[in-house]
Amino acid sequence: MGDYENVQRGPLKLKKGISKTKRKKNEVYEPIRTSAKTSEGRTEAEKRFEEKRKQRTEDKLRKEAQISYRSKVEKFNEQLSKEPEHFDVPKVCPTK
Repeated sequence: MGDYENVQRGPLKLKKGISKTKRKKNEVYEPIRTSAKTSEGRTEAEKRFEEKRKQRTEDKLRKEAQISYRSKVEKFNEQLSKEPEHFDVPKVCPTK
């Protein structure tokens, strides 16, 4: 027990001269309300963002619906044929 004689017991006292100021209980802080909010609870920027997002998803779906499966496969095969051969997966033979 000789090694533990110099240990401080109790809470750490890091800042000795400074004490925290306590808030009075009757003080109530309300959040600031902005007039930019609409009756739905969303701002104009939020509404525009939602409209743009819907428009982008609709455009993306239209573009994907125009391409048939056959044309997708042809496009993929075309991309594979343009790649150099060293990106191909080598064949693994269990007998060698």
